[in-house]
Amino acid sequence: MLAAITRKLKELTRMLGTRPYYGFVTGHGYLTEAQVTEVRRVLESPTQAAGTVAEYERRFAAVVGDGRGLATAGGRMALFATLRALGVGAGHEVILPAFTCSVVASAVLRTGATPVFTNVDPATFGTDPNAVAKAITPKTRAIIAQHSFGIPCRVGELRALADGCGAALIEDCALTVGSTRDGVAVGNTGDAAFFSTDHSKPMNTVVGGFFYTRDAGLYDAVADQLTNAPTLPEAQQRRLFGQFLLERRLARPASYGLYQLAMLGKSVLRRLSDPGMTFLDDDYVVERTGAYAYPARLPAVLARIGLFELDRWPAEAARREALLQRYLTAAYGTPLAAHLPAAYADPALRIVAHRLAFTHPRADALKSLMDARVHTAWTWFMDPVVGARAGLASLGYAAGACPVSERVGTQVLNWPCVVEQGAEDMLLEFFAQVARQA
Repeated sequence: MLAAITRKLKELTRMLGTRPYYGFVTGHGYLTEAQVTEVRRVLESPTQAAGTVAEYERRFAAVVGDGRGLATAGGRMALFATLRALGVGAGHEVILPAFTCSVVASAVLRTGATPVFTNVDPATFGTDPNAVAKAITPKTRAIIAQHSFGIPCRVGELRALADGCGAALIEDCALTVGSTRDGVAVGNTGDAAFFSTDHSKPMNTVVGGFFYTRDAGLYDAVADQLTNAPTLPEAQQRRLFGQFLLERRLARPASYGLYQLAMLGKSVLRRLSDPGMTFLDDDYVVERTGAYAYPARLPAVLARIGLFELDRWPAEAARREALLQRYLTAAYGTPLAAHLPAAYADPALRIVAHRLAFTHPRADALKSLMDARVHTAWTWFMDPVVGARAGLASLGYAAGACPVSERVGTQVLNWPCVVEQGAEDMLLEFFAQVARQA
């Protein structure tokens, strides 16, 4: 415990003394005071809730494709509702990569089904069709096609495998919005897709998720589950609004150390006074407090934030594509170029990058260099199932079961592409310095 506290204090000291510092969360610094007032007005006016959420659902779905969607309080809840609508339950298996978050596995476990973990594809950091083919059994009822860091996985091959065994294909788009493979946007090849919009994801509504499908029957089945589902408690919505204000003010490169200091203070306060949870803590095997419904709908106040995110999405997506290309240009001609995944050179892909990801045999040494200006404590996915607070075995993962995923996890590095506008140049200059030492 003492070592962890010492490490955290050293980390905070470094962040507080360095500006700009690039973090895992980028707040809504682009919003005007008038727009913040509009978000507050929705929080205080429940009568607007249905219309605000319905507009958000329509517009988010339109960004993905020509299907329809429903907003949830978390991406895991969208996955859970989808699995339930598909009839997945006890005695069934759901295949997913061992390069994922614990909340995905817990959503599967909540249905009564068994998660079956497979090796990740090092070329895309997504679901590997070759590994999936070996994992299919007569019990397989769903395959999760994960698109990581903005990179589309080999989803067409996964579609063929799902069709061949009679399983549903569900696209995990938690880290990817707008990217395409062979001209088809992620989310449109599977039977359904789920997205996450929490504060670390491509679109930021502080917490949130989204279910999307082009199948009218499946939409109706999920709507039956979610239409009358409760939203988050009012007290939690107010805490989330407070988090939104905090992040707008401090979760920026010029003040990221102050943001981390404030988050540490909130953590201590919660331990001392138990003011209630803000974020949606969830681990299937950890005792649940009943603090919020599962599944729950997205509150209107967060949908209002999401509408502002959608307003700027076309320009923001183009900026992230351009930032990725600037990263790659800086890497070419340096030792780092040899460690970039094949996906970045694949002409079939349009990548709206969430993070630049690659592996390196000296990952720890590079992280030490990165820490001078980039927060690496939240690097995805160093563990095969990130966030398993009670241990990997608690979510059904056996150590050594997916050696490729475990090796990739020890070597993975990723740099942010969700960066406040105007803060890119110094980040790229620093990236080039690290790349030359790779």
